[in-house]
Amino acid sequence: MQTWSWLTVVSCLVGTVGCGGRPIRRDGDGGDHREYCRRTYENWPKPTDKRPNDQRPNDRRPNVIRNPKVSSLGNASGLFGYVAPPPSNVFSVIGGDCPTVGGCGLNGSWLGSGVQFRTLHLTAGVPNEQGLQIREFRKGSQLLRIDVRGQEVLGYTTTGTVLQGAALIGAQLLIEHVGIKGEIDRTYTLTFEPPAKLPPGPDYTQFWAKCNDVGCVATPELYTFSAISSDGCEVRICKPGLADDFAGSLKGTAVMFRGDLYDDNTYTVSNEPPASYNGDVFNIACVGTSISKLHLLRHTVATGHPAHIVPVQERTAMLKLFAADYCGIGVPFTEDGLPIRMAFNNPDYTLSDAGYFFGQSSGETIDAAWTPAGASCIGMSRVHRISPPRPWGIIDGNADALRTQINAICNGLHAKYPSGKTNIPNCATVGNAPTPANPLSLGNYATSGNP
Repeated sequence: MQTWSWLTVVSCLVGTVGCGGRPIRRDGDGGDHREYCRRTYENWPKPTDKRPNDQRPNDRRPNVIRNPKVSSLGNASGLFGYVAPPPSNVFSVIGGDCPTVGGCGLNGSWLGSGVQFRTLHLTAGVPNEQGLQIREFRKGSQLLRIDVRGQEVLGYTTTGTVLQGAALIGAQLLIEHVGIKGEIDRTYTLTFEPPAKLPPGPDYTQFWAKCNDVGCVATPELYTFSAISSDGCEVRICKPGLADDFAGSLKGTAVMFRGDLYDDNTYTVSNEPPASYNGDVFNIACVGTSISKLHLLRHTVATGHPAHIVPVQERTAMLKLFAADYCGIGVPFTEDGLPIRMAFNNPDYTLSDAGYFFGQSSGETIDAAWTPAGASCIGMSRVHRISPPRPWGIIDGNADALRTQINAICNGLHAKYPSGKTNIPNCATVGNAPTPANPLSLGNYATSGNP
């Protein structure tokens, strides 16, 4: 019997980011530009605060987000606006604050807390769902044509020279935001920077899964960015507290790749459709987000062996694992920074030491077993390890009580979303019950556990 290693990773709501406040114009805050930037983008440390990563003790947003399935569109204002707290009759789940597009979606990058995005179109002047579009790509005075092939960014000069890797350092990507009336109301300049110092922990410079065949992509490509807005504010690329540039700077490190599309409402994966509106889309996922973890685990088109790409169903199962989407309909039950253990069953790829491996521990428990449809069983839900406030309808208790509460939430959504899971069984009572020693005995694709 094959022995499966467990990988300790941080389970997070796929890089979900906060919905910041409305911009405050420079002429409205006493001329203090630093304060203007801090208040507009909510990522500048207060002058008296020396904490890294902008994690101030009394400046944390409520730990509740709105379920995209039942949220009222009227609660979400514009791109730079607040998302109001949900009324008491609206079901809520765990996380930070909701993005303004796609409910509580799968955002992998941000430009301050008000601008969340994960994808861009390669075609200049074509906006994404957040109204962001590429205007131009250049290095110094030289205009470039941008392309992304697999996980590599390429810059083509007018003479046909290709800039890639270290040659892109100093190149700038100018991104525009298109307002609701079609006007360009703000621009952002993203500059490719030298590699940043990454936080201790998993090795982001290596894949976390070994390829059991020759011809696989050797190492992940990482890109470090700084960004400045057209109003002169430095803004973050990656959300503080995940795995952004160590020592609390405003730079961010991300993977960029093509081939996979992610549905923000259902947490499902599909292949990039050629010759379509989304046929030129690429992903930007900050290290530490769930999509970047899929990439490092070779669960993207860009990182596997060309003849052994992980099927979309299994990529979807892994995405639901990271989001703790027990119901299987895009409802997450986790929060940023919550460690989990995980294993997956793929003959072509096995977990490597780069992602923090640990053997079985007697104190560990199964969180859930996973299929593309959500959890096939639940053990001790990871919700138990989240500090209050927990999701609406989750009171805590032992494993059976938590599973009952989760099932009640899934059942409450089933009438509107009949594809969702209902009455998810106890992992300890199903046949061939998964255990930390034998996590994949049930026939599921992946298993998550509690350290």
